[in-house]
Amino acid sequence: MRAKRVTPSLVFAVTVATIGSFQFGYNTGVINAPETILKDFLNYTLEERLEDLPSEGLLTALWSLCVAIFSVGGMIGSFSVGLFVNRFG
Repeated sequence: MRAKRVTPSLVFAVTVATIGSFQFGYNTGVINAPETILKDFLNYTLEERLEDLPSEGLLTALWSLCVAIFSVGGMIGSFSVGLFVNRFG
């Protein structure tokens, strides 16, 4: 039976995965910092367009969508990057 050992490529893969996780958490925190300003903007815009105050539930749902778009964009990018790399080098 071969002895299992830590290879440089394994260390590199774990390091990259860890840094990616920190980046995701940081970006989620950064987008949550201006929450009140962006919610006020959404409230003002919806009030102007609908001529009625939007409900708190609608504002919360829109804000959740704004935060989730970052994750969805990352998922779409991770699935499609292989196509671009193979095509454009």
